[in-house]
Amino acid sequence: MTLKRIAVLFSALSILLASAVLPVQAKWFAKKIPPENDPVQQVQTFQPPPENAMTLYCDPFRKEVAVLNQKSWVHKPFSLPRRLWLMNEYKECTNELMTQEHQYLKHADIELPPSLPKMKPVVQPINQPEVKQEAPNGNL
Repeated sequence: MTLKRIAVLFSALSILLASAVLPVQAKWFAKKIPPENDPVQQVQTFQPPPENAMTLYCDPFRKEVAVLNQKSWVHKPFSLPRRLWLMNEYKECTNELMTQEHQYLKHADIELPPSLPKMKPVVQPINQPEVKQEAPNGNL
C-alpha cells in the first residue's frame, strides 16, 4: 500500500473511533437543562432573613477580627491571613443576607393599602380667547 492510502485509512479509522467515544465524553461538559416541570422550582418559597440574622451569622466574624486587631504588633503579621479570611467571610455573609432579602422582596406578594383612583381634573384655560361681539345694527 502506498503512504497515501495508509494515511486515509488511519484518518477514517480515527474519525470512527472519535465518533464512537466523543459523544459519551461530551455529555460530561454539556450544560444540563433543567426539566420544565421541576418540582423544586414549583415548591420554592422565598422567606426573609430573620431579624437578628446579622448578629447570629455575621457578627462573630466581625468580633473575631476586632479581637485580632487588638493584639500586639508582634502578633499582627501572623494573624493577618486569618483576619483577611474573616473579613472576606463577613462580606460574603452580609451579601448573602442582602441577596436573600432582595429575593424575598422581589417575589413576595406585599399587600398595599387600598387607595382611591386618581381623579383627572378638568383643565380649563386661564385666558379665554376673545370673541368679537357684533353690534345690534350690524356695525362693528
